[in-house]
This record gives sequence, C-alpha cells and structure tokens, in this order.
Amino acid sequence: MIVGLSTMIFEENKSLDKLQNFNFVKELGLRYIELSDAFNFQQNVLNALKKDNLKVFSIHADYIDSDISSPDENKRKNGINDAIQRINYLNKLNGNLLVIHPGSWYSNKNEEKERIKNCINSLEIIFKKAKLQQFKDIKIAIENLPPEFFGDDIEIIKFILEKTKEVLDLSKNNKLDNKLGICLDSGHGFLANNLYDYLNYLYNDILSMHLHDNYGDKNQDKKEAMDDIHAVPGSGNIDWDKFFNILHNKNYQGGLIFEIKKGTKYESQILIELKNFINNHY
Repeated sequence: MIVGLSTMIFEENKSLDKLQNFNFVKELGLRYIELSDAFNFQQNVLNALKKDNLKVFSIHADYIDSDISSPDENKRKNGINDAIQRINYLNKLNGNLLVIHPGSWYSNKNEEKERIKNCINSLEIIFKKAKLQQFKDIKIAIENLPPEFFGDDIEIIKFILEKTKEVLDLSKNNKLDNKLGICLDSGHGFLANNLYDYLNYLYNDILSMHLHDNYGDKNQDKKEAMDDIHAVPGSGNIDWDKFFNILHNKNYQGGLIFEIKKGTKYESQILIELKNFINNHY
C-alpha cells in the first residue's frame, strides 16, 4: 500500500513557489507525495523532493482554469492540455497516477448529458495524445466530487468509466484495463453520502484515495464547497474504523494520500493529529 501526502497542505495562495523542504513529510515517516494542482513544475519543489529522497506517486490535474467536461470549449481544451502536460511530468518523475476531476460546479443541470459526453471525449483525447498506452506504469484516476459538482453521482462516474474504457477498447485488453480508474475522495464521498457505495460497488476500479475529514453536509455554499474542509482524518464525522475495516478485509493495495488543508491550525498540531491517526490505523 502506498501512503503519502498531497502538497495541498503546503500551498499559499495556490502556489508552491516558497516550498524548500519536506521535513513535515519525513516527520510523519512517509515516502510518497502527490503534487497538487498548484504544482507547475517549480524547480524548488523538484529540488526538495530530491533532497529529501521522496517519490512522486501521483499528480493532481488543474481544476481552477480547466474543466474536461465543460461546455466552454476553452476550459475543456485547457483541461485536456493540462492533463497531457502533467502526464509528461509524471513520466519524467517516474510517477504512477494522474488524478483528474471529471468537471466542476454547475448550476444548469440541463448540461449533464453534454458534460458526460464531453468528459468521455476529453479522456479519449488525453489517452491518445499523451500516448498513455506506451507508459508502463502511468494511469488516470477520475475523482468523485462534492454535492452539486459534476462528478458527485456515483452512477455517472461509473458510466463515464465504462464508456471511456469501451471507446478506448481498454476492457478488451487485460493489460490496459487498469489504465483508467477512480480516485476515491473520502471527504467528497461523505458529503455526497456515497462513500461506502464506492467501496461496495466500484472497489475494483479504485486506484488511489484522498483521505480527509469533514462534519458532513451543513448546506453551506455548494459552489465554493464550503463544507469540504479537508480536515485531518479523525477530527470530523467520518467513521474511520468502519472505513479501514473494509479496506483491510478487501486487502486494499492502492494509494492512500492525505489531502489536507492547513486552515487555521498550527503545523505542529496537524503533525500530532496525523501521527496519531497513522499510528492508530497502520
């Protein structure tokens, strides 16, 4: 099992330009990193990775100015081009996984069918233009999203997964079948009330997981995902004993990436909470 930390926790104003070391990660005894969407091949980040002997497991695609299912053609092209660029980064860094959002928040639900079609088409283009089949270890994982975002519905995620594999003939070739899967985000699944549905019905498609906590849907601003606080696991309302019992019973061997926002807590406090969580569950 791959256990690591997202660089989300180090971001300041959506930037990693000031990052000089990964002492926080070493203090936790972790060896793997997911480079967040804020990563844009900053040399200081690469220097810190090399210096602290950490391995990049995954890279998160941009979701601020990009949206692979958007009816806005420019945003969709941005999403496609960004994904291809980050796959090239993964190859240079010997990484394994690109995590990508299927879409963004949208108020017009009449867009749903168009977004499904666009998402499948975008993934097909990314696979072909990035020549993903040529990379032995690199895969793409679609991330489930919070309520009212495109990607909050497990049935839609399942459909996109199945249809994209069908279009690319991935399911007909066992060696390529696992090139496309899911990044199960615990916080998003808890808010959307479908966390355990993924574990029960789409478990075999899960390539990695984002671990973070929240207090459930408090009906705050959905567009800004205000309930999606990315708290340290164990500090919110998710039943982590139930969650890890399922993983242990299924002998899960994929990625487990702590995707935490610093918020108002001191780094030392987050470190203590994360250490306690890790000690209690591994």
